[in-house]
Amino acid sequence: MIEFEVYCEDEMKAQIERALGDLRNKTPRVISSAANRTAVEARKLLAKMAHEKYAVKKKYVKFQKEMSITKAKVSKPTAIIKATGGPLELYKFEVKPRSVNPKRKKAPKGKVLSASSMKSLQSGNLKAFIVRFASGHMTVGQRVSKERLPMKVLYSPSVPTMIASEENVYGPLKIQIKEIYRQQCLLEIQKIINKAGGN
Repeated sequence: MIEFEVYCEDEMKAQIERALGDLRNKTPRVISSAANRTAVEARKLLAKMAHEKYAVKKKYVKFQKEMSITKAKVSKPTAIIKATGGPLELYKFEVKPRSVNPKRKKAPKGKVLSASSMKSLQSGNLKAFIVRFASGHMTVGQRVSKERLPMKVLYSPSVPTMIASEENVYGPLKIQIKEIYRQQCLLEIQKIINKAGGN
């Protein structure tokens, strides 16, 4: 699990209070409303970036649905975006070929990052292979020794790990999310001033 907080820094809070003037008691409302709107936009951005950066198939993982939002309140003006989930099976990413063929001599190839090249799924002399279980579920398996059994399922990073990536997803979006929050604060300030009969 990973959590991202959308909150107001002290410097921004002081700017909001100055902008509101005599209406500064409305500051918590500005902060909480802006945090909630920013959290919604941030979740969209994080999901879009994750789908671009990772070669996970959308029919298996929809990043936006994997993230929940705890709304900010006037009494607690911090919105929280939370992503949960364990490691994903490698089969949910780009793997070729994807069919079962016991006679296949070469290991399948796969990748986790969209920008990466396909690599042979082989560790030493142990080649990975596509397996279909009795339930019909298909995945990428690999033996742990020269013996036929046991075998292991190959996994990749979890949704929280991918979303939190400083290099690929969250990191590149930090500044943009902060700017969205600033703009939302300005919009909320203007709404309150207009409602009060100001300019």
